[in-house]
Amino acid sequence: MKKRVWLFLLLLLLPLPIFAAGKDLPQPTREFYVYDEADVLSDAAKGKIVSTNESLARQTGAQVVVCVLDRLPDGAPIEDVAVELFDAWNIGSKEKDNGVLLLVAMGDKKFRIETGYGLEGALPDMKAKAILNDLTPYFKEGRYEDGILTGFGEILAVIEEEYNIQIDGSEEVTATVEPVEEDEVVDTILRWVIILIVLSIFLRGGGSSGGGRGRRRRYRGPVFFPGGYGGFGGGFGGGYGGGGNFGGGGSSGGGGASGGW
Repeated sequence: MKKRVWLFLLLLLLPLPIFAAGKDLPQPTREFYVYDEADVLSDAAKGKIVSTNESLARQTGAQVVVCVLDRLPDGAPIEDVAVELFDAWNIGSKEKDNGVLLLVAMGDKKFRIETGYGLEGALPDMKAKAILNDLTPYFKEGRYEDGILTGFGEILAVIEEEYNIQIDGSEEVTATVEPVEEDEVVDTILRWVIILIVLSIFLRGGGSSGGGRGRRRRYRGPVFFPGGYGGFGGGFGGGYGGGGNFGGGGSSGGGGASGGW
């Protein structure tokens, strides 16, 4: 009897993540590399993101997608939303899994860098967190475009170093970004130092499990989004040409970092 009850409950639960994950996900724009539901990016900024990505994809197959949402669906964790979007859009090369997603939820004041398997060595969680810390002061000042371009530019720099390449136009991404006030930078550095100290103490106490890592996805458990992903708006209008880009078949490795402002 107990086995039947458990089987019944399992059958009830299994369809939910599948239904939720596939329902009303925002569709990528024709340009693919940038989705700006909150309308915080200028056409010039979007053009930089698209053109540098096109150069990057030609040379390495890697893709760095920027997705700005008004709000996370039904209060879902940004980590789960990032994984679903990453895999639905197939960011990065299928052979190399070298995609990166920079996800921003304006209404929730949260952002996340989600990394594909193939770039987890070049862009580990700690480095992703450091990048988010660099863009946090811009968001606190309401300079969302500058913050996004800063994060995007730093991710590009990591990939350039990993593949030993020069991406066309990468130096122009942050050329118009004015630096934040010095006190904001100091505050961010101090917070980061405190985090590192606490983490160091924790790691020394917890020890290490050892062993190889392999290409296994980090498991967070089933993803439930009550009511699905309803409410996503469209992308943005044209105005800077281009188009016809699409995902390369990559998938998320579950790595990355989250933050807020």
